[in-house]
Amino acid sequence: MTRLAVIDDDPTVQLILERAFAGSDVALSCADSAAAGWELIEREHPDVVVLDVQLPDLSGLELFQRIQARDAALPVVFITSSGESATVIQAMQMGAFDYLQKPLDLPLVREVIARAAAARRLSATRVSLGGDEADVEADVMIGRSPAMQEVYKTIGRVASQPVTVLIRGESGTGKELVA
Repeated sequence: MTRLAVIDDDPTVQLILERAFAGSDVALSCADSAAAGWELIEREHPDVVVLDVQLPDLSGLELFQRIQARDAALPVVFITSSGESATVIQAMQMGAFDYLQKPLDLPLVREVIARAAAARRLSATRVSLGGDEADVEADVMIGRSPAMQEVYKTIGRVASQPVTVLIRGESGTGKELVA
């Protein structure tokens, strides 16, 4: 059984997610503020958290920092209606598991939650063995399409990693902005 905590002040989102996971092996609990969400996490120890970026009492990003300080392996999936590239990049750089945009695509939500729960199970499995944030001008990148959301997520995932990345594309597509 996967324990899912949904922290979103929109009762419609809570209802949609409750219906999406009804009859499944997901036990869902909801909170409508950061304070109530923190209490929910402390009380129920969820396997996955779905967290809205805009909450009435605290930014979702700020609550995420508290969650990470408590349990860095807890997968957090952000949801928001804005889809701003800077927010997506910041959330992914901070270590968010994924980022979904409202209105929610329920098959995608189910898939992301399943992947997050699997990642949580793997992180809880014992294994025995025989930098700085990137300076990205995110406000000049434009786009809310699913393809651009994936670009923002990818930038956030690799920006602080000490790896070499090949950026390919047609002339004028924004390779320099990504770099």
